[in-house]
Amino acid sequence: MSPSGNRGLTPKQLRMYLLGWFGVSAVAAICVFAVIFAAFGGLSSGNPITSKPTTRPPASVTQPAAATPTTPAPAAGVSPTPRSLQDDGKFALGGQIQPYQIIEHRDQMFSAGMSWVKFQIVWKPGLQARAARDLIIFAHQQSFKVLVSVKGDVNPASIDFAAYLDFINRMVSDKPDAVEIWNEMNFDKEWPATDINGGSYVTKMLAPAYQAIKAKSPDTLVITGAPTPTGAFGGACGSIDTGVSVVAGCDDNFYLKQMRDAGAANYADCIGVHFNSGATSPSASTGHPNDDGTGHYSWYYQPMVDLYYPMFNKPLCFTELGYVSSEGFGTPPVNFPWASKVTVAQQAQWLGDTVSIARKSGKVRLVMIWNVDFPSDAPDDPKSMYAIIRPGDACPACDPLWAAMTRP
Repeated sequence: MSPSGNRGLTPKQLRMYLLGWFGVSAVAAICVFAVIFAAFGGLSSGNPITSKPTTRPPASVTQPAAATPTTPAPAAGVSPTPRSLQDDGKFALGGQIQPYQIIEHRDQMFSAGMSWVKFQIVWKPGLQARAARDLIIFAHQQSFKVLVSVKGDVNPASIDFAAYLDFINRMVSDKPDAVEIWNEMNFDKEWPATDINGGSYVTKMLAPAYQAIKAKSPDTLVITGAPTPTGAFGGACGSIDTGVSVVAGCDDNFYLKQMRDAGAANYADCIGVHFNSGATSPSASTGHPNDDGTGHYSWYYQPMVDLYYPMFNKPLCFTELGYVSSEGFGTPPVNFPWASKVTVAQQAQWLGDTVSIARKSGKVRLVMIWNVDFPSDAPDDPKSMYAIIRPGDACPACDPLWAAMTRP
């Protein structure tokens, strides 16, 4: 057989064949890698693989009991706000929102200088502490301190004090920053008509609640339930016929004296106050459109402070402070006629002025704006007229409030 008929490869041909094979393999590997790399977004953004961040918090927050946070932590996916403040331990501002696990106007609250949020829970026997627990966790995750106000259902015939105190005891395991013990307990819409007495409130509810809270969470502020400001009962306790029903109750100044005499100052870090009937600047003591000439303190901010603070010589916590304006809504409810006298611009300015005066007074620890963004549930419900978030999502009060919290 001649050499030309040999089918084998010479050494040179073998080398060329192997080099060609390696080249094709390398090109194929590079192409596969490039496809995978492109599919995962490359490195041009410098970001890990993640879903698009959102400024809207999740609809619900659940967390195992052992992992309950004790300090605020930013929520995943929530962008920082351009301006925000921390509670300095002397004075702080917050706002009340609906007790849902969503803070629709979080950044606007921060831009108003708010570092607290308030939730109010309507307690009934059998209510699980989880109703408060998730709210506490969620508020902390959203970088707010949280006040939980725990009140009862309307027009109670009786109160199961043992069950209420058990709820409070279980709730404070999750370290709320403050708890308000009940709400407007000086009239029969919120407290049994046969037992409306400041001493009864202190003995049966406030004192044991304070002791339970401090035993588990010493740093939690205990705030007395804020009475409803009124002069309808002639400076004492009694009943009035409204023409629709007979209402039992006590004027708040008389009720506060009963609380004081029962030792309330020993069982509270802060005295709860409501001021939401104002229709003048906070420096005024006359001129309210509903003032009959007596100059009753409940219409004016400073006279309210002058009544409440000396009674206990304790810091005041305004768990509701608001000005109502019907501008943009039409006719106000019949029980809030002064709402038509207040413009949105006045509402914004007076809120800022009130917070500034409170912050500088040394008498007020906390102001909770009533309210941030509540909707009204009925034609005679003014909640949306109190809201600082006005139609169109504008917040005219945010800048005056921020100025009140930051100016010397």
